Amino acid sequence: MILTKKILDLLSNSPKIKEIYPMLKKVETEVNWDGDTELPSYVIQLDFYLNDPKISSWKDMFQKKFDPHYLIDHHLSNMFKMIGMKRGEISQIYIKVFNGKGKIIFGGDDDLF
Repeated sequence: MILTKKILDLLSNSPKIKEIYPMLKKVETEVNWDGDTELPSYVIQLDFYLNDPKISSWKDMFQKKFDPHYLIDHHLSNMFKMIGMKRGEISQIYIKVFNGKGKIIFGGDDDLF
């Protein structure tokens, strides 16, 4: 299965993810696929938007137990397996985390998209 923006949006905004991370309002995604159907490779951008007004910095984010790396490496990776995709097919993931006011509090230095 080829990973598309639509599929990644469904996975990253699933009720299961929001149940684990109630401070997560939404995830906006971008998918860049290399076009190879046999050995696909992807570069992904994930923008996490938080809804907790008490999270205003990256320190708050980790203190409140929102770790975007763990979300990706554990939860999303398991969801990728469910659709027959291997984590190794993703060559790079770029992340940004925005607080409730829309200010970047983590990531964003190496924007690709």
